[in-house]
Amino acid sequence: MQFNGALYKRLYNVQLAIFDPWLYGNQIFTANGPAYRVRGVEGDLIMKATEHLTVMSSFAWNSSSQQTAPTLAGNSGVPVSLFPTNGLGSTLAQSPPFQGNIRIRYDVPFEQYAGYWQVAAQHSAHSYASVVTAGAFESPRQDQQGYTTYGAAMGIKKDAWA
Repeated sequence: MQFNGALYKRLYNVQLAIFDPWLYGNQIFTANGPAYRVRGVEGDLIMKATEHLTVMSSFAWNSSSQQTAPTLAGNSGVPVSLFPTNGLGSTLAQSPPFQGNIRIRYDVPFEQYAGYWQVAAQHSAHSYASVVTAGAFESPRQDQQGYTTYGAAMGIKKDAWA
């Protein structure tokens, strides 16, 4: 059996493109956006259950939280948000709280051949498409639903042919 894992905490600064033709004409520029703290744990496991049966799996749990909200001072002195987000504590885009997979493979040797069959599943929890929630040219923040995929395979090999 083999297990690899990691615990981590990282500060991640997002860069975002700004497109506002009313203010800047037909130009896009990139600016430093909010900073996010990401805490997580990840790991993978490979286990040779029997001489012919192998189980492989990996996973990641992440918790992200917006730490800063970049603003500019408006003409009246009131801060104006550069990037409308859900505010401090909101989650990072494209960062599902959980992702994992498992694959079970059975190798079947017979005579001069090496055969196998395997099944697999992969799951990703929901995530958001963007950190930006709204704006003149932005759609509201889209929640991308979680999904699970499954797969199966079988094969046979002899010498250099598979």
